Amino acid sequence: MKKITLVVLCYDGMDTLPTVLQSIREQTYKDYELLVVDNGSTDGTSEWLKKSGVPHVSISPNRGFSGGINVGLRQARTPYVATINDDAKLAPTCIEELMNVIETDARISCVQPKIVTAEGDKLESAGLKITYGGFIATEGKGLQPDAYAEQRDIIGVHAAVAVFRTDALERVGYFDEGFIPVYYEDADLSFKITKAGYRIVYCPSALAYHRSGFTIKRKMGYDASISWHRNRYRMMRKHWMWAKWAKALLYAPFVTGFYILRRDRAYFQSTSEFLKAVTRDFVSSAKMRTATNLRSLDGPAKKVLIVGSGPGDLVRHFRNATGVDADELYVYLAAKRFKRAFVTPDKLKGMFDIAIVNTERSTPQLLALAKKHAKKVYNWNGSKPSPV
Repeated sequence: MKKITLVVLCYDGMDTLPTVLQSIREQTYKDYELLVVDNGSTDGTSEWLKKSGVPHVSISPNRGFSGGINVGLRQARTPYVATINDDAKLAPTCIEELMNVIETDARISCVQPKIVTAEGDKLESAGLKITYGGFIATEGKGLQPDAYAEQRDIIGVHAAVAVFRTDALERVGYFDEGFIPVYYEDADLSFKITKAGYRIVYCPSALAYHRSGFTIKRKMGYDASISWHRNRYRMMRKHWMWAKWAKALLYAPFVTGFYILRRDRAYFQSTSEFLKAVTRDFVSSAKMRTATNLRSLDGPAKKVLIVGSGPGDLVRHFRNATGVDADELYVYLAAKRFKRAFVTPDKLKGMFDIAIVNTERSTPQLLALAKKHAKKVYNWNGSKPSPV
């Protein structure tokens, strides 16, 4: 069995595929298997691969970067795998240098070479970095090609050319195919890898050339821009903690101003979608928490009363709880300006099975009201209900 599978992802790559395949044949490291994934090409690539006898698998329709590359990665039976774009070109010692590094430490799950432009006159990537506003950028982009000459650990790998441990990919679940069609999938995978306790290393002695965005710019247009923004928000929602969110919000006015000047419709469309999704998820999680908490009481209740002084978390959660295990749900608010929206005192007739209060927020008068109108009263502060 060979030691590494080189997975080349191709989409309408007749202009670029022969070049990357030739550079693979010229590698000094020979202990490899080759697999080309033809990701829904329509330019005759599949027919050319068959005619040339190149090991390949063809899929249709196009599944984006993550979906396409995962097909090849999951077919690999070697201890290591490499991801290679069809618009890349490897220097003769590239794979050998990457293998030399990744085999030195079992904690190293991924190694990236120095990636320069196709002409070799500028640095393209020395890894990934987090910038203002929660954006992911390539480290060193646009610098002289001799920059970043030291090997070092990095926070993220640029998957245009990289070598991975197969067992590490299996453990973290490969590339997330929700990052469709392209962008931020390598950052997402990098964060999953580091959270699992692995290292990611940049190896400057390994060299690769890349025609950055060649296929995307040719084929996607506006779709590329909207994909970049949508996937940025997807990545942030998956991985950002409060500190990073705070930094992103701090820069949000400047970022928005920048895209206003650029008249970038994709930014505003994706931001609107993001805000709607966050709101929808908040309401959905509130409903789920409320239904779960009420069902953890003494069984189903026919009438439930929520008592509060204003529209705090307690009231919002229960008011939105359409899935609550009760036939009737009432909310009573003491503040006058909210009474019209909810239950007024004249409707508090008869006995409720359960009354819910938040003792941290409610007044003694509200607690007394709850006890007067319900058989059982529970305190609920957003976590687990407890008897009063």
